[in-house]
Amino acid sequence: MSDDKINEEKLNNEKTEDEEEYVGRDWNKILMGVLFVFAATVTWYVIQAILGH
Repeated sequence: MSDDKINEEKLNNEKTEDEEEYVGRDWNKILMGVLFVFAATVTWYVIQAILGH
């Protein structure tokens, strides 16, 4: 009986760690997306300034 409880706790801990890692990866993707859009916007304005439009 105690072995089953230990195994359940291990599974619960693993699930929690996986969920935390998944959330972390999502934030990295969101941050990279925001930075990409920001870089693209800045590049667009720089090109427009150089071309004089």
